Amino acid sequence: MIGTQLFRRHFSITAFVVLVFIAVGFFISSAMLRFAMNRQASQFGAGPNALVAHWIEDLSHGDRVEALKQVAKESASDLPVSFYILDEAGANLSTHEALAFSWSEIKKPTGPYEFLPLKRQGTWDPPGPPPMEGLIRFPGTPPQYLYSVFDPSHGSKMGPPPVSFIIITVGSLFLSVFAGVGFALFLLFRSMREKMALVDSVISELQRGNLKARFPHHRMDELGAAMNRFNKMADEIERLVERLRTVERSRMTLLQDLTHDLRTPVASLKNLLATVEKKNDSLHQAVRTELLTLARREVDYFEKLLEDLIVLAQVSEPSYQAQQERVSIFDLIEDETGGIEGLHHSDAKQIKIESKVATEVSLVLGDSHLIRRMLRNALENAYSFANSEIRVILEARDHDGEHELQITVQDDGPGLTDEALKGFGVRKVSRTIKKSDSGRLSVGLGSVIIKTVAELHRGKVIVFNKADSSGKVTGAVIQIVLPRFLSRPQLEHHSA
Repeated sequence: MIGTQLFRRHFSITAFVVLVFIAVGFFISSAMLRFAMNRQASQFGAGPNALVAHWIEDLSHGDRVEALKQVAKESASDLPVSFYILDEAGANLSTHEALAFSWSEIKKPTGPYEFLPLKRQGTWDPPGPPPMEGLIRFPGTPPQYLYSVFDPSHGSKMGPPPVSFIIITVGSLFLSVFAGVGFALFLLFRSMREKMALVDSVISELQRGNLKARFPHHRMDELGAAMNRFNKMADEIERLVERLRTVERSRMTLLQDLTHDLRTPVASLKNLLATVEKKNDSLHQAVRTELLTLARREVDYFEKLLEDLIVLAQVSEPSYQAQQERVSIFDLIEDETGGIEGLHHSDAKQIKIESKVATEVSLVLGDSHLIRRMLRNALENAYSFANSEIRVILEARDHDGEHELQITVQDDGPGLTDEALKGFGVRKVSRTIKKSDSGRLSVGLGSVIIKTVAELHRGKVIVFNKADSSGKVTGAVIQIVLPRFLSRPQLEHHSA
């Protein structure tokens, strides 16, 4: 606790305030003592000094030094003051000792028996007892002076300090400490109260729905660190809420698109079944087979649609975490390519795979089921629009220090419309390919799955149309870029 910055700051504030109050109390106590001692010293001030001066003058008979010795002998224990006779040049006629001050720098009395406290030029009169040092001028010329200075070794009239002086000194000390501690606690309490008011205001703003409310902090002590952690938590909450809102908006948009997209197959399937039910006996076998084939196609469409919805519902959850396993992209591409060719064995379309990396290094970390689904949608989309050929190119690349795998799926179809390119992975897009086909092919939901799964695995998707030298579109291209998994030897090789 002592090593914390907050404790050191509060301790420093408290110590500083207490010291200031003690200093103020000291000056107040000194002023009070000075006032009290001035009153007590009045009986030993100019009155006794003038009396001594008159006494010396009466006994001097021209020799004030001898008269001072006689006075001192008779009143040795009466006054805590020592007296000296000084001439007009400041020479000590009593003891011939040098003065402790410069005679030219002091102010001298001008009238007979005038008492003037000694005040040296350029000096500061400290707090405490009043100075007893002073000069009294004797009458006559050349002028002589009676120099008096406080001397506690002489006399006993002053005695020990009064009880009132002790009470004032000790009491002022305790009052100063008590007032200083109280004021320091007041400052700390006011600071904490301001912080609590700030906490209440920020929490109230968050409760009212203002997710931008944050703690303004400019200090990096413990309170500042706590506010910073709260702000980070608020940022995470804001991102989570915004993601939930985005997901909810996407779901509503998806439901609206699906509602529109499902009306046609539902109506078609209903009409097909009604036709078979009503005219079953009168239908030729070829017509009945065609109707059942169309009905099966609509059921297959429904099945694919439900699978896509399940995948999207799974990966759209904010708390979803993809599995982290080694996945061979090359093996998945071969499996999905074989499955699509087996499903459409009657078509004359070909899928060519071109791998520019070794099978053992075409690895990524992620969920194999989701990655398989992503590749399947990309291949099915290309197969649906291709005229005769689909090319799948797998290659490794290093970009901005990142080791990546790039899967390129391109077809030789009519390409994607501007609307499809703009809305790829964002919303459902439909386009008509051929009149001989079903007349409807939904690529919007599949594109959402491709983009969502790629981003879930820290990848990205790039979609564009390829063109020949004349600018004519010769097909669509989908590029999926995923982080490549490297083993320790491979990492060391790349580092080297």
